[in-house]
Amino acid sequence: MTRDFANEEFAGVLESHGLDFELNKQKPPVFSEYVTEEGKGKARGLLGTHDEMSYHLQLIMNEYKRRAAKNPRYSLRAYASFLNLDPSALSRILAGKQELSVKAGISIVKRLQMSDDEGRKFLLSLIDGRRRNEAARVGRVVSSPNLRPVPAYISPDVFEKVADLNALALLELTQTDDFRSEPEWIAARLEIPAEEAKELIQRLVDVGLLKTENGRLMSVNSYWVAAGSEKTKQVRQNLHERAMKKALHSLKKTGPEQGLFLGMTMAIDASKIEVASRRIREFLENLNDELSTSPRTEVYHLAVQLYPLTASERPGSELH
Repeated sequence: MTRDFANEEFAGVLESHGLDFELNKQKPPVFSEYVTEEGKGKARGLLGTHDEMSYHLQLIMNEYKRRAAKNPRYSLRAYASFLNLDPSALSRILAGKQELSVKAGISIVKRLQMSDDEGRKFLLSLIDGRRRNEAARVGRVVSSPNLRPVPAYISPDVFEKVADLNALALLELTQTDDFRSEPEWIAARLEIPAEEAKELIQRLVDVGLLKTENGRLMSVNSYWVAAGSEKTKQVRQNLHERAMKKALHSLKKTGPEQGLFLGMTMAIDASKIEVASRRIREFLENLNDELSTSPRTEVYHLAVQLYPLTASERPGSELH
């Protein structure tokens, strides 16, 4: 998933992505707080830890409890009928013995009249729990702007530690089909020294964005942004500068069959820059949905620059 390190539109709204779990008074299993130094090794995933019920299953269960609390005679069979599921299938799904299909998940989103945020979290949780190739096959189902995942947030301090193109590439590399966790293999794929690969791995583990599960390195979050601050702006600018240097290197090294370099010069209505920003973000998300399907074999970086070639101040009449 895209790691949009240029995205600032979500800054300062960390509390807006949680749900109010009235039944069990639990904090929603959503990565809606900063990953801090104090949280090293304990960072939770976007939709909760692996040792707790997945968000989508918890939501289904909580809704059943809410209905049963109002009507003690309300049965799981009646609830399954409402959700258009076989009762035994619903029982197996809640017990973690059967996967909920994406088609059924979309139906549940509609039947329970979930909000856009609930729908995003529900479907992302569902897909996150499925096999990697299944997630790739149905990935475009959740590519609608109204059903995209709510991003996780990292603090400016953590962003400074990971605002490195090789670090971002490593996080994406873990999602390729033939990924191997050995530092030497990672170093060869990223064309960096093995010692640098080891340092990158340790740095990402320390801040909670990389973990080891069953002997394999895995990224903790598939979609995150840095919360806005003056420090974040400077770090982001430095990152973009390094990315452009990398692009120049790639331009000289990579053939047209592997890379793509396009440009357009145009006279525009500068008041529509916000429109351009929105359209470019939508394009990036849609292209990510289109390309991030199995088999995932390589890691690419896509950058878009839109900047003025003319000075905003007009010359005086004395030039005529």
